[in-house]
Amino acid sequence: MTDPLPNPPTLEELIGRPDPPPLRIHHIMVATAVVAVLLSISQFLRQSNTLGLSTFVASGQGILMTISAGLAATLTGFGFVWRRHGHSYFDQPGHWLLLGQSLMISIFVVAALISAMRLPDNHAVTSAATK
Repeated sequence: MTDPLPNPPTLEELIGRPDPPPLRIHHIMVATAVVAVLLSISQFLRQSNTLGLSTFVASGQGILMTISAGLAATLTGFGFVWRRHGHSYFDQPGHWLLLGQSLMISIFVVAALISAMRLPDNHAVTSAATK
């Protein structure tokens, strides 16, 4: 009595998922649009001086952080789409770092926008105090 031999692995099991597709011009255009939206949100936060962020958002470091956050959010979104289409994603540590940065930035932006919407208009308060 011999046990039957196990089935040989299929080609998909041997190869795994294919790599993500290369970045093309439409990927760069989507990343530019996401960064532009985040920069306009940071401009709104600078004008409303939410959480004392006006000097940080206007600095070079704030602008670079906003651009890198937009790129991270875009690549994470593409990663979800690529994963859904059968490509390999979230299999490298860098993919998870992008996901972590995207989550942190999205939580921060939502919290800052909520606090900016709840605060009274700072321009009216400062203009009334200077008169």
